[in-house]
Amino acid sequence: GVCFYDQKDEWLQLEANMAEEVGAKAYINQQQAIMSRKNYSNDIKNISAETLIISGKKDNVISHEDSIFMMKQINNANFLLLNNCGHLSTIEKSGIV
Repeated sequence: GVCFYDQKDEWLQLEANMAEEVGAKAYINQQQAIMSRKNYSNDIKNISAETLIISGKKDNVISHEDSIFMMKQINNANFLLLNNCGHLSTIEKSGIV
């Protein structure tokens, strides 16, 4: 639920279903991968592909300020900031994203 700005029962159920579908082992593996992954902050400037960064203004996982920082590091980047949106923009703003 923390990933959503404006929680809706159907979104919470979808999130629960996705977690259940992948199972506990996959969830634990994902969390371990997140905690041990390399920090790529210094490598972002090397991205040469056209890039679209989408950020929810109410994202509690990756702030839109951090997303703006990333966008400024990439030469060919565009930025879309979604109001009233948290971390899961593809669910919260599916009509836009």
